[in-house]
Amino acid sequence: MSAKRVLVVIVAACLILQIPGSAISSAAPDSPTSRLSPEFLISQPTAGSQPERYGPAVAYNSLHHEYLVVWKNSRAFGFAELYAQRISLTGEILGHFDLTSDLLVDGHPRDEAALAYNAINDEYLLVYVCEIVDELDYNVRARRIAWNGAWKGSEFEIFDWANRGFYKPRVAWNSIPSHNRYLVVADAWDTGSNKANDVAGRVVMADGSMPYAGHNISIQSQTLQPHWGDVAYNVAANEFLVVWRQNWSGDDWDIWAARLDGASGAVVTPPAQFSIDTTGPLDQDHPAIATNSQDRYLVVWDQALLGSTTDREIYGRELDYHGSPMTVNSFAIAYSTDEETYPRLAINGKNNQRMVVWRRKIGLGYAIWQSGWFPTDPTLPPPFEIAPASSVWEQPAIAVGSSGFLTVYEKREGTSFIYGRMHWEYNLYLPYTAKN
Repeated sequence: MSAKRVLVVIVAACLILQIPGSAISSAAPDSPTSRLSPEFLISQPTAGSQPERYGPAVAYNSLHHEYLVVWKNSRAFGFAELYAQRISLTGEILGHFDLTSDLLVDGHPRDEAALAYNAINDEYLLVYVCEIVDELDYNVRARRIAWNGAWKGSEFEIFDWANRGFYKPRVAWNSIPSHNRYLVVADAWDTGSNKANDVAGRVVMADGSMPYAGHNISIQSQTLQPHWGDVAYNVAANEFLVVWRQNWSGDDWDIWAARLDGASGAVVTPPAQFSIDTTGPLDQDHPAIATNSQDRYLVVWDQALLGSTTDREIYGRELDYHGSPMTVNSFAIAYSTDEETYPRLAINGKNNQRMVVWRRKIGLGYAIWQSGWFPTDPTLPPPFEIAPASSVWEQPAIAVGSSGFLTVYEKREGTSFIYGRMHWEYNLYLPYTAKN
Protein backbone atom coordinates (compact mmCIF):
# COMPACT_ATOMS: atom_id res chain seq x y z
CA MET A 1 0.00 0.00 0.00
CA SER A 2 1.34 3.44 -0.92
CA ALA A 3 2.02 6.17 1.63
CA LYS A 4 -0.79 8.27 0.13
CA ARG A 5 -3.32 5.46 0.57
CA VAL A 6 -2.18 4.94 4.16
CA LEU A 7 -2.81 8.64 4.83
CA VAL A 8 -6.33 8.42 3.41
CA VAL A 9 -7.14 5.35 5.51
CA ILE A 10 -5.85 6.95 8.72
CA VAL A 11 -7.74 10.20 8.18
CA ALA A 12 -10.95 8.43 7.22
CA ALA A 13 -10.75 6.14 10.24
CA CYS A 14 -10.39 9.14 12.52
CA LEU A 15 -13.53 10.89 11.31
CA ILE A 16 -16.16 11.29 14.00
CA LEU A 17 -19.89 11.47 13.39
CA GLN A 18 -21.14 14.96 14.21
CA ILE A 19 -24.56 16.13 15.26
CA PRO A 20 -26.32 17.96 12.39
CA GLY A 21 -25.55 21.65 12.36
CA SER A 22 -29.23 22.59 12.61
CA ALA A 23 -29.30 21.04 16.10
CA ILE A 24 -26.37 23.09 17.41
CA SER A 25 -26.46 26.56 18.94
CA SER A 26 -25.24 29.42 16.76
CA ALA A 27 -22.80 30.63 19.46
CA ALA A 28 -19.07 30.96 18.76
CA PRO A 29 -17.37 27.67 17.75
CA ASP A 30 -16.02 25.62 20.66
CA SER A 31 -17.62 27.86 23.28
CA PRO A 32 -19.71 25.99 25.90
CA THR A 33 -22.95 27.35 24.46
CA SER A 34 -21.98 26.33 20.91
CA ARG A 35 -22.56 22.74 21.98
CA LEU A 36 -26.07 23.39 23.30
CA SER A 37 -29.15 22.20 21.46
CA PRO A 38 -32.17 24.47 21.24
CA GLU A 39 -34.59 24.20 24.14
CA PHE A 40 -37.26 21.56 23.53
CA LEU A 41 -40.53 20.67 25.23
CA ILE A 42 -40.48 17.30 27.02
CA SER A 43 -43.88 17.20 28.74
CA GLN A 44 -46.26 17.40 25.78
CA PRO A 45 -49.66 19.12 26.20
CA THR A 46 -52.59 16.83 26.95
CA ALA A 47 -56.23 16.99 25.98
CA GLY A 48 -58.48 19.08 28.21
CA SER A 49 -57.22 21.07 31.19
CA GLN A 50 -53.47 21.05 31.60
CA PRO A 51 -51.90 19.66 34.79
CA GLU A 52 -49.02 21.42 36.49
CA ARG A 53 -45.79 19.51 35.91
CA TYR A 54 -43.17 19.47 38.66
CA GLY A 55 -39.96 17.89 39.87
CA PRO A 56 -38.22 16.35 36.84
CA ALA A 57 -35.67 13.55 37.17
CA VAL A 58 -33.68 11.88 34.39
CA ALA A 59 -31.64 8.71 33.77
CA TYR A 60 -29.69 7.43 30.77
CA ASN A 61 -30.38 4.06 29.13
CA SER A 62 -26.99 2.74 27.95
CA LEU A 63 -28.42 -0.20 25.96
CA HIS A 64 -30.93 1.73 23.86
CA HIS A 65 -28.99 5.00 23.90
CA GLU A 66 -31.81 7.19 25.13
CA TYR A 67 -32.94 9.07 28.23
CA LEU A 68 -36.01 8.67 30.39
CA VAL A 69 -37.39 11.82 32.02
CA VAL A 70 -39.99 11.51 34.79
CA TRP A 71 -42.04 14.15 36.61
CA LYS A 72 -45.25 14.69 38.56
CA ASN A 73 -48.51 15.76 36.94
CA SER A 74 -50.46 17.67 39.59
CA ARG A 75 -54.19 18.02 38.98
CA ALA A 76 -57.14 19.58 40.74
CA PHE A 77 -58.40 18.16 44.05
CA GLY A 78 -55.00 16.75 45.01
CA PHE A 79 -54.72 14.11 42.29
CA ALA A 80 -51.15 13.56 41.15
CA GLU A 81 -49.57 10.89 39.00
CA LEU A 82 -46.03 10.32 37.78
CA TYR A 83 -45.33 10.47 34.07
CA ALA A 84 -42.41 9.60 31.78
CA GLN A 85 -41.03 10.63 28.40
CA ARG A 86 -38.34 8.86 26.35
CA ILE A 87 -35.81 11.16 24.68
CA SER A 88 -33.27 10.27 21.98
CA LEU A 89 -29.63 11.37 21.99
CA THR A 90 -30.54 14.20 19.63
CA GLY A 91 -33.52 15.43 21.66
CA GLU A 92 -36.22 13.64 19.68
CA ILE A 93 -39.41 12.73 21.57
CA LEU A 94 -39.68 8.93 21.38
CA GLY A 95 -42.75 8.15 23.44
CA HIS A 96 -44.46 8.89 26.74
CA PHE A 97 -46.30 6.77 29.28
CA ASP A 98 -47.80 7.12 32.73
CA LEU A 99 -46.13 5.47 35.71
CA THR A 100 -48.63 5.44 38.56
CA SER A 101 -52.16 6.28 37.39
CA ASP A 102 -53.20 2.64 37.98
CA LEU A 103 -52.33 3.12 41.67
CA LEU A 104 -54.48 6.20 42.30
CA VAL A 105 -57.53 4.16 43.34
CA ASP A 106 -56.11 4.25 46.89
CA GLY A 107 -56.39 8.06 46.93
CA HIS A 108 -52.73 8.63 47.85
CA PRO A 109 -50.73 11.02 45.65
CA ARG A 110 -47.22 9.99 44.53
CA ASP A 111 -44.46 12.60 44.35
CA GLU A 112 -40.70 13.32 44.37
CA ALA A 113 -39.71 10.70 41.82
CA ALA A 114 -36.15 9.46 41.28
CA LEU A 115 -34.94 6.63 39.08
CA ALA A 116 -31.96 4.48 38.12
CA TYR A 117 -31.40 2.43 35.00
CA ASN A 118 -30.38 -1.24 35.28
CA ALA A 119 -28.37 -2.25 32.19
CA ILE A 120 -28.39 -5.96 33.15
CA ASN A 121 -32.18 -6.25 33.36
CA ASP A 122 -32.84 -3.43 30.84
CA GLU A 123 -35.31 -1.72 33.15
CA TYR A 124 -35.62 1.16 35.60
CA LEU A 125 -36.25 1.26 39.31
CA LEU A 126 -38.60 4.16 40.03
CA VAL A 127 -38.74 5.39 43.64
CA TYR A 128 -41.06 8.04 45.08
CA VAL A 129 -42.93 9.16 48.15
CA CYS A 130 -46.55 8.22 48.82
CA GLU A 131 -48.62 10.55 50.98
CA ILE A 132 -50.26 8.58 53.80
CA VAL A 133 -51.47 11.41 56.06
CA ASP A 134 -52.18 14.75 54.39
CA GLU A 135 -48.90 16.76 54.25
CA LEU A 136 -47.57 14.99 57.37
CA ASP A 137 -46.70 11.32 56.86
CA TYR A 138 -45.07 9.99 53.69
CA ASN A 139 -43.48 6.63 53.05
CA VAL A 140 -41.16 5.57 50.19
CA ARG A 141 -42.39 3.13 47.58
CA ALA A 142 -41.04 1.81 44.29
CA ARG A 143 -41.86 -0.16 41.18
CA ARG A 144 -39.86 -1.69 38.35
CA ILE A 145 -40.50 -0.18 34.92
CA ALA A 146 -39.71 -1.67 31.50
CA TRP A 147 -37.22 0.40 29.50
CA ASN A 148 -40.00 1.49 27.10
CA GLY A 149 -42.91 1.43 29.53
CA ALA A 150 -44.28 -1.83 28.09
CA TRP A 151 -44.83 -3.17 31.59
CA LYS A 152 -44.86 -1.88 35.16
CA GLY A 153 -44.14 -4.10 38.13
CA SER A 154 -46.15 -4.17 41.34
CA GLU A 155 -45.65 -1.31 43.77
CA PHE A 156 -43.71 -2.22 46.90
CA GLU A 157 -42.78 -0.36 50.07
CA ILE A 158 -39.19 0.49 51.03
CA PHE A 159 -39.53 2.76 54.07
CA ASP A 160 -42.48 2.95 56.47
CA TRP A 161 -41.16 3.45 59.99
CA ALA A 162 -43.21 4.36 63.04
CA ASN A 163 -43.14 8.07 63.86
CA ARG A 164 -41.26 8.89 60.65
CA GLY A 165 -42.20 10.67 57.45
CA PHE A 166 -39.89 10.19 54.46
CA TYR A 167 -38.93 12.72 51.80
CA LYS A 168 -36.70 13.15 48.75
CA PRO A 169 -35.73 9.57 47.92
CA ARG A 170 -32.66 8.95 45.75
CA VAL A 171 -31.43 5.72 44.15
CA ALA A 172 -28.19 4.35 42.67
CA TRP A 173 -27.53 1.03 40.93
CA ASN A 174 -24.70 -1.42 41.73
CA SER A 175 -23.69 -2.58 38.24
CA ILE A 176 -21.49 -5.56 39.18
CA PRO A 177 -23.32 -8.55 37.59
CA SER A 178 -22.99 -10.73 40.68
CA HIS A 179 -24.55 -7.97 42.78
CA ASN A 180 -27.10 -6.23 40.51
CA ARG A 181 -28.87 -4.24 43.21
CA TYR A 182 -29.81 -0.72 44.25
CA LEU A 183 -29.35 1.50 47.27
CA VAL A 184 -32.30 3.75 48.05
CA VAL A 185 -31.82 6.64 50.48
CA ALA A 186 -34.37 9.09 51.87
CA ASP A 187 -34.69 11.82 54.49
CA ALA A 188 -36.46 10.61 57.65
CA TRP A 189 -38.33 13.27 59.67
CA ASP A 190 -39.87 12.80 63.09
CA THR A 191 -43.63 13.22 62.67
CA GLY A 192 -44.02 14.44 66.26
CA SER A 193 -41.41 17.20 66.33
CA ASN A 194 -41.40 17.78 62.53
CA LYS A 195 -37.61 17.78 62.58
CA ALA A 196 -35.13 15.88 60.41
CA ASN A 197 -33.92 12.84 62.34
CA ASP A 198 -31.72 10.78 60.03
CA VAL A 199 -30.88 9.85 56.43
CA ALA A 200 -32.11 6.29 55.89
CA GLY A 201 -30.85 3.66 53.45
CA ARG A 202 -31.92 0.25 52.20
CA VAL A 203 -30.66 -2.20 49.60
CA VAL A 204 -33.21 -3.30 47.00
CA MET A 205 -32.37 -6.30 44.82
CA ALA A 206 -32.99 -6.22 41.07
CA ASP A 207 -36.14 -8.35 41.52
CA GLY A 208 -37.52 -5.95 44.16
CA SER A 209 -36.75 -8.13 47.16
CA MET A 210 -35.06 -6.59 50.20
CA PRO A 211 -32.91 -9.04 52.17
CA TYR A 212 -31.56 -6.34 54.51
CA ALA A 213 -33.58 -4.14 56.84
CA GLY A 214 -33.58 -0.40 56.33
CA HIS A 215 -31.20 1.50 58.61
CA ASN A 216 -29.92 4.96 59.39
CA ILE A 217 -26.86 6.11 57.46
CA SER A 218 -26.32 9.35 59.30
CA ILE A 219 -26.25 9.64 63.09
CA GLN A 220 -29.81 9.78 64.38
CA SER A 221 -30.19 13.21 65.96
CA GLN A 222 -32.79 15.95 66.06
CA THR A 223 -29.99 18.29 67.11
CA LEU A 224 -27.86 17.55 64.02
CA GLN A 225 -31.02 17.19 61.87
CA PRO A 226 -29.38 15.32 58.95
CA HIS A 227 -31.31 15.60 55.68
CA TRP A 228 -31.15 16.22 51.91
CA GLY A 229 -29.37 12.94 51.16
CA ASP A 230 -27.95 11.92 47.79
CA VAL A 231 -26.14 8.77 46.65
CA ALA A 232 -23.73 7.53 43.95
CA TYR A 233 -22.22 4.11 43.25
CA ASN A 234 -18.56 3.65 42.29
CA VAL A 235 -17.75 0.31 40.68
CA ALA A 236 -14.00 0.71 41.28
CA ALA A 237 -14.56 0.67 45.05
CA ASN A 238 -17.76 -1.41 44.95
CA GLU A 239 -19.19 1.10 47.38
CA PHE A 240 -21.95 3.65 47.58
CA LEU A 241 -21.17 7.13 48.86
CA VAL A 242 -24.02 9.02 50.52
CA VAL A 243 -23.90 12.75 51.27
CA TRP A 244 -26.23 14.94 53.33
CA ARG A 245 -26.58 18.21 55.21
CA GLN A 246 -26.46 18.41 58.99
CA ASN A 247 -26.29 21.10 61.65
CA TRP A 248 -23.07 22.16 63.34
CA SER A 249 -24.40 24.90 65.58
CA GLY A 250 -27.16 27.47 65.27
CA ASP A 251 -27.36 28.58 61.63
CA ASP A 252 -24.08 26.85 60.73
CA TRP A 253 -24.77 23.80 58.53
CA ASP A 254 -22.17 21.45 56.99
CA ILE A 255 -21.95 18.69 54.39
CA TRP A 256 -21.31 15.15 55.65
CA ALA A 257 -20.94 11.72 54.07
CA ALA A 258 -20.62 7.96 54.64
CA ARG A 259 -19.28 5.09 52.58
CA LEU A 260 -21.60 2.08 52.29
CA ASP A 261 -20.77 -1.49 51.39
CA GLY A 262 -21.81 -2.26 47.82
CA ALA A 263 -23.51 -5.54 48.77
CA SER A 264 -25.24 -4.98 52.12
CA GLY A 265 -25.47 -1.19 52.26
CA ALA A 266 -23.88 -1.19 55.70
CA VAL A 267 -21.90 1.89 56.70
CA VAL A 268 -18.16 1.26 56.27
CA THR A 269 -16.46 1.68 59.66
CA PRO A 270 -13.93 3.15 59.91
CA PRO A 271 -14.35 5.92 58.90
CA ALA A 272 -18.13 5.83 59.60
CA GLN A 273 -19.70 9.29 59.09
CA PHE A 274 -17.22 12.00 58.05
CA SER A 275 -17.32 15.64 56.99
CA ILE A 276 -16.96 16.75 53.36
CA ASP A 277 -16.67 20.41 54.24
CA THR A 278 -16.87 22.09 57.65
CA THR A 279 -15.63 25.49 56.52
CA GLY A 280 -17.51 28.04 58.49
CA PRO A 281 -19.46 29.49 59.80
CA LEU A 282 -21.49 28.89 56.64
CA ASP A 283 -24.99 27.75 55.78
CA GLN A 284 -24.32 24.86 53.37
CA ASP A 285 -27.29 23.14 51.75
CA HIS A 286 -28.59 20.86 48.97
CA PRO A 287 -25.58 18.53 48.46
CA ALA A 288 -25.42 16.33 45.37
CA ILE A 289 -22.90 13.71 44.29
CA ALA A 290 -21.70 11.97 41.11
CA THR A 291 -18.83 9.66 40.19
CA ASN A 292 -16.77 8.94 37.09
CA SER A 293 -17.08 5.24 38.06
CA GLN A 294 -13.31 5.07 38.28
CA ASP A 295 -11.25 7.02 40.78
CA ARG A 296 -13.26 10.12 41.65
CA TYR A 297 -16.40 11.51 43.24
CA LEU A 298 -17.50 15.12 42.95
CA VAL A 299 -19.73 16.60 45.67
CA VAL A 300 -21.43 19.96 45.10
CA TRP A 301 -23.69 22.15 47.26
CA ASP A 302 -24.85 25.74 47.70
CA GLN A 303 -23.71 27.92 50.59
CA ALA A 304 -23.97 31.40 52.07
CA LEU A 305 -22.36 33.41 54.80
CA LEU A 306 -24.44 33.42 57.97
CA GLY A 307 -27.00 36.18 57.86
CA SER A 308 -27.12 36.40 54.07
CA THR A 309 -30.59 35.84 52.65
CA THR A 310 -29.98 36.52 48.95
CA ASP A 311 -26.37 35.68 48.09
CA ARG A 312 -25.71 31.95 47.78
CA GLU A 313 -22.93 30.33 45.73
CA ILE A 314 -22.27 26.86 44.31
CA TYR A 315 -19.22 25.06 45.70
CA GLY A 316 -17.70 21.63 45.18
CA ARG A 317 -15.02 19.23 46.33
CA GLU A 318 -13.31 16.30 44.60
CA LEU A 319 -12.87 13.03 46.52
CA ASP A 320 -11.01 9.84 45.66
CA TYR A 321 -12.95 6.57 45.54
CA HIS A 322 -12.38 6.06 49.29
CA GLY A 323 -13.96 9.44 50.05
CA SER A 324 -10.70 11.25 50.85
CA PRO A 325 -10.47 14.89 49.66
CA MET A 326 -8.32 15.48 46.60
CA THR A 327 -8.02 19.22 47.26
CA VAL A 328 -7.07 21.16 50.38
CA ASN A 329 -10.23 23.25 50.21
CA SER A 330 -13.54 23.23 48.39
CA PHE A 331 -13.73 25.40 45.27
CA ALA A 332 -16.23 27.87 43.84
CA ILE A 333 -18.24 26.82 40.79
CA ALA A 334 -20.66 29.76 40.66
CA TYR A 335 -19.83 32.91 42.59
CA SER A 336 -22.10 35.81 41.68
CA THR A 337 -24.08 38.17 43.89
CA ASP A 338 -27.29 36.31 43.01
CA GLU A 339 -28.95 33.45 44.87
CA GLU A 340 -27.66 30.25 43.26
CA THR A 341 -29.14 27.05 44.65
CA TYR A 342 -30.14 23.40 44.07
CA PRO A 343 -27.08 22.09 42.20
CA ARG A 344 -27.19 18.76 40.40
CA LEU A 345 -24.38 17.14 38.44
CA ALA A 346 -23.15 14.34 36.21
CA ILE A 347 -19.69 13.14 35.15
CA ASN A 348 -18.79 11.69 31.76
CA GLY A 349 -16.73 8.59 32.56
CA LYS A 350 -15.22 8.49 29.04
CA ASN A 351 -13.54 11.90 29.08
CA ASN A 352 -13.95 12.92 32.75
CA GLN A 353 -15.92 16.06 31.93
CA ARG A 354 -17.86 17.39 34.92
CA MET A 355 -21.17 19.17 34.36
CA VAL A 356 -23.03 21.01 37.15
CA VAL A 357 -26.43 22.68 36.75
CA TRP A 358 -28.28 24.90 39.23
CA ARG A 359 -31.04 27.45 39.71
CA ARG A 360 -30.14 31.16 39.71
CA LYS A 361 -32.47 33.88 40.95
CA ILE A 362 -32.47 36.89 38.64
CA GLY A 363 -34.86 39.72 39.50
CA LEU A 364 -38.27 38.22 40.20
CA GLY A 365 -37.62 35.06 38.24
CA TYR A 366 -35.33 32.03 38.15
CA ALA A 367 -32.91 30.98 35.43
CA ILE A 368 -31.08 27.69 34.89
CA TRP A 369 -27.29 27.93 34.67
CA GLN A 370 -24.61 25.36 34.04
CA SER A 371 -20.83 24.89 34.23
CA GLY A 372 -18.68 22.23 32.60
CA TRP A 373 -14.97 21.51 32.93
CA PHE A 374 -12.25 18.89 32.82
CA PRO A 375 -9.87 18.06 35.70
CA THR A 376 -6.99 19.19 33.46
CA ASP A 377 -8.42 22.71 33.00
CA PRO A 378 -6.13 25.23 34.73
CA THR A 379 -9.20 27.25 35.80
CA LEU A 380 -12.92 26.63 35.65
CA PRO A 381 -14.50 28.11 32.50
CA PRO A 382 -17.22 30.72 33.07
CA PRO A 383 -20.70 29.29 33.69
CA PHE A 384 -23.36 29.75 31.03
CA GLU A 385 -27.12 30.11 30.88
CA ILE A 386 -29.33 27.17 29.94
CA ALA A 387 -32.73 28.82 30.32
CA PRO A 388 -33.43 32.54 30.85
CA ALA A 389 -35.21 33.82 33.93
CA SER A 390 -38.85 32.85 34.29
CA SER A 391 -41.01 31.41 37.04
CA VAL A 392 -38.88 28.27 37.37
CA TRP A 393 -39.59 26.75 40.77
CA GLU A 394 -37.98 23.37 41.19
CA GLN A 395 -34.37 22.28 41.00
CA PRO A 396 -33.10 21.06 37.60
CA ALA A 397 -31.75 17.57 36.89
CA ILE A 398 -29.02 16.25 34.60
CA ALA A 399 -27.79 12.92 33.19
CA VAL A 400 -24.85 11.94 31.00
CA GLY A 401 -25.16 9.78 27.90
CA SER A 402 -22.92 8.52 25.12
CA SER A 403 -22.97 11.84 23.23
CA GLY A 404 -23.05 14.36 26.08
CA PHE A 405 -25.49 15.59 28.72
CA LEU A 406 -29.23 16.19 28.98
CA THR A 407 -30.40 18.91 31.38
CA VAL A 408 -34.10 19.03 32.28
CA TYR A 409 -36.02 21.66 34.23
CA GLU A 410 -39.45 23.00 35.01
CA LYS A 411 -40.57 26.28 33.48
CA ARG A 412 -43.81 28.12 34.06
CA GLU A 413 -45.51 29.82 31.13
CA GLY A 414 -49.01 30.12 32.52
CA THR A 415 -48.81 26.38 33.22
CA SER A 416 -45.70 24.50 34.28
CA PHE A 417 -44.05 22.32 31.64
CA ILE A 418 -40.84 20.27 31.60
CA TYR A 419 -38.17 21.38 29.12
CA GLY A 420 -34.71 20.14 28.20
CA ARG A 421 -31.48 21.00 26.40
CA MET A 422 -28.64 18.79 25.17
CA HIS A 423 -24.99 19.64 25.68
CA TRP A 424 -22.94 17.71 23.14
CA GLU A 425 -19.75 15.96 24.13
CA TYR A 426 -16.36 17.50 23.38
CA ASN A 427 -14.58 15.43 20.73
CA LEU A 428 -11.68 15.75 18.32
CA TYR A 429 -12.96 16.53 14.83
CA LEU A 430 -10.59 16.02 11.88
CA PRO A 431 -11.28 17.50 8.45
CA TYR A 432 -11.56 15.04 5.62
CA THR A 433 -9.31 15.79 2.65
CA ALA A 434 -9.26 13.41 -0.31
CA LYS A 435 -5.86 12.52 -1.76
CA ASN A 436 -5.09 10.88 -5.09
